[in-house]
Amino acid sequence: MIVYENKEEFFSSIGVSELEDNDEIKSRFINPFVYYLYCSNDRKSYENLFYYIDQFLLENEKIELYTCFAEDKFKQKDDSLDIIINFRTNHYTNHLGTFKLNEKRLHEDLSERFMFRERQYVVVIK
Repeated sequence: MIVYENKEEFFSSIGVSELEDNDEIKSRFINPFVYYLYCSNDRKSYENLFYYIDQFLLENEKIELYTCFAEDKFKQKDDSLDIIINFRTNHYTNHLGTFKLNEKRLHEDLSERFMFRERQYVVVIK
């Protein structure tokens, strides 16, 4: 469980904002709704991010995440960095294999395994 002193601390670790009309970027995703995501590069922020996704993603929905520097947003993703996170089965899959996540500490376990990398594509399924 993550404990924050106040809402400001919670929202300083992750943020979401509207993506300006950019059809070339939107065409890279399966889902029609595309936003910018800000997430600090630390375990607490990753744990917070996965908790947030888990709470708001509906059953049988999925969310796509893609990381890049602003100047690299039109470059192709690096397939070797693809990750699939499945909340329904508690599995984490990357280029090394598929790993069972600890259900009792799911978000913490994810925060220990996960780190955003440049031009990485991540799918989270619930």
